[in-house]
Amino acid sequence: DKSLSIRWALLASQAIGKSKSINLLKSEDVLNTLNCLKKLGVKIKLFKNSCEIYGMGINGFTYNKNIILNAGNSGTLGRLIMGLLIHAREKIKIIGDKSLSTRDFLRVVKPLKKFGAKFETNNGKLPIKVEGTKYPKSINYYDTVTQQITVLQTEANDEFSLGFSSTSDEQFLLIYSGTNDVTEILAVNLEDVTRPVFPLVSREQGFNAQIDHAHGQFYILTNDTHVNSRLAAVSSAQPDYAKWQTLLEGSDTQYLKSLQTFNFGVVLHLSRNALEAIAVMPYDEQPMYDVDFAETVYDVSLGTNPEFDTATLRVNYESMITPMQVIDIDVATQTQTIRKQQAIPSGYTPSDYVTERIMAPARDGAQIPISIVYHKSFKPDGTAPLLLYAYGAYGVSMSPNFSTTRLSLLDRGFAFAIAHTRGGDEMGYQWYLDGKMEKRQNAFNDFVDVAQHLVDKQYTHAGNISIMGASAGGKMMGAAVTMAPNMWRSVILDVPFVDVLNTMLDASLPLTPPEWSEWGNPISDKTAFETILSYSPYDQIQVREYPPMMVTGGLNDPRVTYWEPAKWTAKMRHRKTDKNLLVMRMNMSAGHFANSGRYGRLLDIAEEYAFILTAHGINQ
Repeated sequence: DKSLSIRWALLASQAIGKSKSINLLKSEDVLNTLNCLKKLGVKIKLFKNSCEIYGMGINGFTYNKNIILNAGNSGTLGRLIMGLLIHAREKIKIIGDKSLSTRDFLRVVKPLKKFGAKFETNNGKLPIKVEGTKYPKSINYYDTVTQQITVLQTEANDEFSLGFSSTSDEQFLLIYSGTNDVTEILAVNLEDVTRPVFPLVSREQGFNAQIDHAHGQFYILTNDTHVNSRLAAVSSAQPDYAKWQTLLEGSDTQYLKSLQTFNFGVVLHLSRNALEAIAVMPYDEQPMYDVDFAETVYDVSLGTNPEFDTATLRVNYESMITPMQVIDIDVATQTQTIRKQQAIPSGYTPSDYVTERIMAPARDGAQIPISIVYHKSFKPDGTAPLLLYAYGAYGVSMSPNFSTTRLSLLDRGFAFAIAHTRGGDEMGYQWYLDGKMEKRQNAFNDFVDVAQHLVDKQYTHAGNISIMGASAGGKMMGAAVTMAPNMWRSVILDVPFVDVLNTMLDASLPLTPPEWSEWGNPISDKTAFETILSYSPYDQIQVREYPPMMVTGGLNDPRVTYWEPAKWTAKMRHRKTDKNLLVMRMNMSAGHFANSGRYGRLLDIAEEYAFILTAHGINQ
């Protein structure tokens, strides 16, 4: 119930002279592949015509898929198994099949060759991660020749998450362990990973870091001297911390978010005043420069760049009015070529819509960014409905992205706004720190203050704002509805983390110990207990009127357990004095966030939008 679950119906037709039905579970190739999965720590249950395969899955997502194999798609099983390992945090690198090749995947095993996969091994060995019962507990070697597993690194602290990657030049294997606030990084040369690992960053140093490598140097993003991080470099022959040399100082106005090394230089993903940017720092001491884009408010990030020795940089680009684009940038000429753009089958004209960025004053004087999009016919006269969205936690930026589903609201006269509250990192790492732990209330105050500013600027009026948030954003919605219930026309709480105190008091839940660094440990810290109790939405429900609410959950959700939205709904029904609609949608097979299947998420959104439109009295 806390694991990835993929069900395959392994029934196929095979043309051997004439059509003939076979059960693929009897195939030696399939059984060999399944045995290899078992060696990777994946649990498998075999049935007459199917099998269930379990792994923890990234972020606890649950997958349920039924796959029919037939003649002509023999490679499908191999790709599905690769997909399983990817989602189960098994790092794989596929070489030879362009549809599967990516730098982020480290090597799969020989039985998959018979299903159409082409790959290489590292002298018969591959690095893998074996999942623990609750958290990844060790990094291991699996020797595909001897079938022996060797432990490279273990992690005993339940608050630390374990992971690994290779450097961009594929010279080193990096092993990470850390919390939201502290990173430990070990390295070993990929030529012989059986040698002892050596430390680059220790947890005792007490800071975060990201590391890549090129031309004999480790390049490090670290917040050791400034919360917004500096860029440093050190020789891989002598990588002692005392020898780190600063290449780019930390700055209050520039937040360094990630890096990747290439043969031509170091590429940085950064933000300034809540606006994203991609910058290139050449190795030849030429000045760093930004990649220019036409719009002023957009989201850009590093795309898939598997090749270290390349003259082309690939980025992902979008804005609230520009569908997602994959852009290749010639580093020498800075010429941009759009390789792919999200298609809108129903038709879309960007010039019909307008996006802007404004700032809202918070009650303590901070300036909160707001990203807004609306149809060009929208009039800011205070009469229009508005949907306000926020997340505001874990240092996660809410990018001003494009959404096809959002168009149905904009075409009906809505404005859509994202409140970039504290708790995210849009304005820098300090922005995140100012919205967590004992400062958590700042995030909730920011959200209400943003709504008031939108009213003051006549984008809408009080009582004509619907609000929406998911997971930690659902907690934001719970706090907002208890703080200012008369402000909202309707509230969507998707898989909401609303019973914060009780969850943080239960150390047996898989994700509670790692969350203590985010919210505080109320078991051992009285101050943390009182702080969480002061804002935990479930504990703030009073006897009074509330706006219409739709609350969602998933029975198999390992992050926000199903009883949180259920308890919220039950207590709200008991305490509220109005007759407004209160709906709980509990998906009995879903995990965190979404219905499964190709159209599942669209169905969920359609139901939520229908709820919002009904609350606003819009029936067409």
